[in-house]
Amino acid sequence: MSARNYDYGKWAGEVISGLGYRSIRCFGGSYGAGIIVKTMCAVPKMVERAVLYVPSGIKNAPAINSVSMMFPMILYWITHKDKWLRKCMLPMAVTEQNITEDIYETARLSIAYTKVKTGMPSDAAEQHMRKCKAPTLVMAAEKDCLFPAKGVIPRAERIIENGTTYLLRDRGHMNSLTEEEKEMIVDFLRDDCIF
Repeated sequence: MSARNYDYGKWAGEVISGLGYRSIRCFGGSYGAGIIVKTMCAVPKMVERAVLYVPSGIKNAPAINSVSMMFPMILYWITHKDKWLRKCMLPMAVTEQNITEDIYETARLSIAYTKVKTGMPSDAAEQHMRKCKAPTLVMAAEKDCLFPAKGVIPRAERIIENGTTYLLRDRGHMNSLTEEEKEMIVDFLRDDCIF
């Protein structure tokens, strides 16, 4: 499937139907959030509520922002030395302290056992995104090198009709949520929270 069009959204709609649901509540981060964005465009009535965490598909940064990660990634593939994977992750994590053991292990296992797509889901067209009326919470990180909040939040506010935005201050693409932020997500998906 192509990440440039709405193939992932159509596929997700088929999965939702195949599981016997008419609509679902969705939570996704990064690439997964981009798939939800595509789903909101392709089958808007199937998304009941959505939380998009450091999402692709709304306002992606230029690919040049990822270049600093490429050389360490190549060296990691060749050598399998942890130091190169950590250097690759650093632009996304902002500081070494943000590369916790669980974040590191998730990245390492993802690289070892999955075929990583080279392109993120492209930015959704405004006219397609406006078809979805689902309440949507968009959480974007201020220092995200891939999907920076300074681009994501204003565009989300413009193209998502029933949207709420939240800035993850001083954090990058790889970050940890506070307990309050975790509760906010759960409450939003439960429909217990009014913003």
